[in-house]
Amino acid sequence: MTAREYLLSIQRLDALIDSHIIELNRLREQAVCLRSPGFDEHTGGSHSSQAPFAQGIEAVIEMEGQISGEIARLMEARSEARKRVAMLKDSRERLCLMCRYFNGQSWDQVMATLGVSERTAFRIHDQALRHLTVPRKWQ
Repeated sequence: MTAREYLLSIQRLDALIDSHIIELNRLREQAVCLRSPGFDEHTGGSHSSQAPFAQGIEAVIEMEGQISGEIARLMEARSEARKRVAMLKDSRERLCLMCRYFNGQSWDQVMATLGVSERTAFRIHDQALRHLTVPRKWQ
């Protein structure tokens, strides 16, 4: 795995967590909505002995556990990546990677922060990625 792929994988994990939080909120809304009994429930059709909202609550609890695990992995990965970026000798390389991958800045914002042209920002970025070491567990 390249340094760029390493940093992008951390961003993707963050985006995945955001997506799961949206899903969790949807599940919570569904779990608290009370529904009226359907026709089958009145006529003796097959139905679960569990209250309708109980399945929703179970799904919420399961999703919360999954998100909690993902957040723990994200925190560990971001902490490790920050340490590795901090070890870069060139302050512009450190700033470029922090702006781009940790602060989510656009290239225009990175260029403004660094006070350089687009070409120079890309050069600094490429150098930083060459100097950044990827942890063995991510390779």
